[in-house]
Amino acid sequence: MRRADSPKNSGNSLVSRRQVLKASSVVAAGAAAGLTGFPAIVRSAGTKQFLRPIIAPLGAGEDEPQYIAVTSIEKILKERFDWEIDMVTHPYGTMGSTRGQLLTVQTGFIDIAAGSTGNWSTVTKLWQFMDLPYLLDDWEHAWRVIHSDAWWETAKKMEDELGTIKVLPASTSGGFRMLSNNTRKLITPNDVQGLKFRTTASPLDVGLIRSWGGNPSPIDWFETYTSIQQNVVNGIHVQPYWTHRFNFFEVLKHATEVRAVWAVNVMVMNRQTYEAMPEALQDAFMEAAKEASDIANKKDWGWEELYKDKLRQDGVDVYKPSEAEYQEWRKAGETVWESDAVKSIDKSMVDKVMAQR
Repeated sequence: MRRADSPKNSGNSLVSRRQVLKASSVVAAGAAAGLTGFPAIVRSAGTKQFLRPIIAPLGAGEDEPQYIAVTSIEKILKERFDWEIDMVTHPYGTMGSTRGQLLTVQTGFIDIAAGSTGNWSTVTKLWQFMDLPYLLDDWEHAWRVIHSDAWWETAKKMEDELGTIKVLPASTSGGFRMLSNNTRKLITPNDVQGLKFRTTASPLDVGLIRSWGGNPSPIDWFETYTSIQQNVVNGIHVQPYWTHRFNFFEVLKHATEVRAVWAVNVMVMNRQTYEAMPEALQDAFMEAAKEASDIANKKDWGWEELYKDKLRQDGVDVYKPSEAEYQEWRKAGETVWESDAVKSIDKSMVDKVMAQR
């Protein structure tokens, strides 16, 4: 695994795949591949090598769940399956916006991308059931769902619908979202009136903010901090880890544990990249990816409370509603289930998720 540094001496933080490959010294890999080009399979002393660099701009820090998930694949493949691959990670945001990467992974500009089920709604409607408010009770329930046949059934439908990607095991994303803002403490939905919140493009995400009395504004993740600074929006509905990881404690002062949506990322690989691997590596890669995702997701599970504490230490008032107050949030949020946005959701998938309770 190699980390590609952010480009220096440039006013533009975006980099091309060619720059990444150059920075990662892929010339050596190309030489090993000879005139036949990628992919190159090299076998030496029992270890097989797949020399085509796999570009995964999913973070560059050891405390980042997606970074752990993708880099652990490389380690597991080497230790357990005698395969060496070249996973090239890159810091968040340096190879396009979150939603942009969900498109460029399909063209092969990057090889692996991950997006929340809400962000994927701009590409496919298949995962919208996961954004239904109060569908998932807790981490235990959610864990069963992402390991269930229902999850992989949806993954297969997505692969068939798009034809450009291979779905990898789920990457959890910090647990339940909190409703945070820069204006006042939110004890019940009545306190939300008049506040503007950044959302994903998911109609369920938009509808949930409206159900609580807020004004939703779909904004790309990497534009959110500035939008709060400039009072374009007052807050976010985001997990504790990401709220802290991107320094939102600098611009937000209040957070409420509404526990409406448990966040998960659907991680995918470009299909041509996957199919360029020999069959033996494909099988090993998926096995390693499952093990790697469990490693990362278990760490992520423990981080939800940890990062609430970190936010408190950095000056954010994190409020946990009483049971009666929580029921007010839940009653208002569940009105989304009756909205037009739910009509496109496969009800059988909802039933299968609820059966995992």
